[in-house]
Order: sequence, then structure tokens, then C-alpha cells
Amino acid sequence: METKYQKVKTIEIIEKDDGFWVKVVFANDTTWLPSLYDLGRILNMIGQCEDIKYPNGKGHKMTQEFINECFGGGEVKILSLVKKYKIPER
Repeated sequence: METKYQKVKTIEIIEKDDGFWVKVVFANDTTWLPSLYDLGRILNMIGQCEDIKYPNGKGHKMTQEFINECFGGGEVKILSLVKKYKIPER
């Protein structure tokens, strides 16, 4: 997914250190292997940002609903959810 903020070149699953990891390569060829801890911290901050726009915990709830709906659907499902939740492309 290309954005004006940071361009993602590829996202793939790799085998490393007797396990499987998600490998993200950005347009500038920086590589990131995000952990669940990393993702948890990021998702929590996204929820906090959404709470600013949608008070009383509604932002966190909407973030959680989006994430739950993303599982098992692949890229096509995620793109449809982006439209459903009116998520701006960045």
C-alpha cells in the first residue's frame, strides 16, 4: 500500500530463527519485522487517537471492530472495510 507518509513496498511471511515472521519492506528499503508487542502498542495508540475523535471509548471500540473484521478476509476484505469505516488513505 502506498501512502504519502510512508510507502510500503511489500508485506510477506518469512521463516526466521525457527519461527515465522511478517516482514515489511518500505519504499526506502527499510525492513521491519513487527512483533505482537509492537502491534499492540501501535493499535493502542490508534485507539487513543480515535477516542479523541469519537469520545467515551467509541474510538477504541470502532478500532477493535475493524481489526476483528480484518481477520480471515485477505486484502480484498480489508479494502472493503477501509471503505466501510471511511478510513482515509495515508
